[in-house]
Amino acid sequence: MMYRAMGRTLWSLFWLPFVLAYFGMTIVHRPVTWWLLVNFAAWPLVLLSTVAVHELAHATVGLLVGLKPRGIALGIGRELARFRVGALEVRVNTFPLLGLTFLLPLSTRWVRLRLWLAIAAGPAVTLGLVQLLLAFAPTQPISEMAFSLWNISSMFMVRELAILVNCMALFFNLMPVRLSNGRQTDGAALLTLPRMPQDRVEEWLAADLTLDAIEAPERHDLSLASRVAAEALERFPSSMAPLHLLALVELERGQYAEARARLSALIDDTRAHGVELVLKNNLAWVDFLTRDEALLAEADAFSMEVIDLLPNAPSALGTRGAVLFWRGDLEESCRHLERARLLASTPSSRALNACCLALAWSRRGDQERARRLLEEARRDDQRCLLLDEATMAVA
Repeated sequence: MMYRAMGRTLWSLFWLPFVLAYFGMTIVHRPVTWWLLVNFAAWPLVLLSTVAVHELAHATVGLLVGLKPRGIALGIGRELARFRVGALEVRVNTFPLLGLTFLLPLSTRWVRLRLWLAIAAGPAVTLGLVQLLLAFAPTQPISEMAFSLWNISSMFMVRELAILVNCMALFFNLMPVRLSNGRQTDGAALLTLPRMPQDRVEEWLAADLTLDAIEAPERHDLSLASRVAAEALERFPSSMAPLHLLALVELERGQYAEARARLSALIDDTRAHGVELVLKNNLAWVDFLTRDEALLAEADAFSMEVIDLLPNAPSALGTRGAVLFWRGDLEESCRHLERARLLASTPSSRALNACCLALAWSRRGDQERARRLLEEARRDDQRCLLLDEATMAVA
């Protein structure tokens, strides 16, 4: 089951060069050469470079217009590297499919215009990169250039893949949709930002202000999370982001009733549009931790709603897998939890998924596999909330 989850994730990363190679060999009848392996190996680097240039454009223009870049996340899945360039924290994750740049304005003067310019810089640089790559392409008829896209056995395919990836990135970025973390694509932000109400703008700014502490509860640094939440509430008293952060602190402290009450109030807030899926997912997770049978229906409904809309979000997969275990659907639970563990970026999230898997496999009668998962959870996070429960189940 773990290999199935890994294969599905790798397919999401490599499906495009695989399709190009297949049609290149079957339709255009190109020979298989060593360049095929070179181009496949270059594919993640092409993706990572595309995402990195795009996000650096956001950060650079943001800095020029008075927005402080707080962090850049390149890719999804397990974290490979984390480093700082001055005050800017850069995280590189396993699968270079998405990117995020967090900006914090030093003042609210002309903040909509400044944010708009910083957001527009990403698609603008991606478009410029496409034009630059096309300028260095050899002169040839459009029909031959179209056929060359199928020729992944060519040494020139890296350039053509870069053109294709940047075109796809530009198309996706300009589509007015929301991402799995509740944020918008660049296209949606560019459309909505000029007419966004002031309270929504402040909510956006408060969310970026809490960036430094959003993973603090997972790292068990509750003092940092509480301090940042208090600072954000002082600057933006009506914002939801710091209240959500406080709910995560309460969850980590085992104050499930308080966390559940806070999350329920945030879901009912009219400003929750765009982040309600994140809130519902966290509420379903709190319900699972309480294991109160009266809350099972709510957890089942919320986790199903979230996974239907965000089928590849690690947090949604983990919560849905946990709720399915609670329901007794063990096989489906393990399938979701394996994918969640593969895509999770933090050790604490992987430990939670491993503990849930240990519980599920223990109930399925495979104690040896459950024991291995429990050891992996201990290596990832000695203070995991589910470690004691999983230890007792395996014992």
